[in-house]
Amino acid sequence: VVAGAGGAGLAAALAAGDAGLATILLEARETFREDSNTAMSTSMIPAADTRVQREAGIADSAAQFRDDIMKKTGGKADATVTDALIEAGPPLIDWLIERWEIPLELATEFLYPGHTALRCHAVSDRSGATLHRHLMEALATLDDVVLACPARLTAVEVEEGRVAVAVLERPDGTSERIATRAVVLATN
Repeated sequence: VVAGAGGAGLAAALAAGDAGLATILLEARETFREDSNTAMSTSMIPAADTRVQREAGIADSAAQFRDDIMKKTGGKADATVTDALIEAGPPLIDWLIERWEIPLELATEFLYPGHTALRCHAVSDRSGATLHRHLMEALATLDDVVLACPARLTAVEVEEGRVAVAVLERPDGTSERIATRAVVLATN
């Protein structure tokens, strides 16, 4: 079960579906295609030392990106989360481009504030709505991924220390219990 159909939730549902897992993607708002954070943003994905950067002749590294994050946040960014995001970035960019044919490119028209290298990857029109559309089109190619909208995740039940059930609620107040081995929270 993936809760949230913005960029992160769509990527999680794509990964689960691509791995052959039956997946339900829950989205609470019917208007998510127009008013999710992904749809309303430029949806630039920062990642360091990517193939796209190297092909553009941009020198960058995980250490440089980490230094930029720590400097920008005054050292307050959680180091574990920072390192995980930095590590996941390059393979995510490659996977989106190669597996799902998402037309990401390196944004070279400006240096994003706080960054010391060009490392923001985006679609050519810099529109989150366009990126969101591409992700939705990729999702539509997977038979084992179902979008439930509107449906809100309201609870996760754990049995013997493991996720066992996701509870969703519809706008009319009805609820459903879904047996699951995992829940991804991508609800902002």
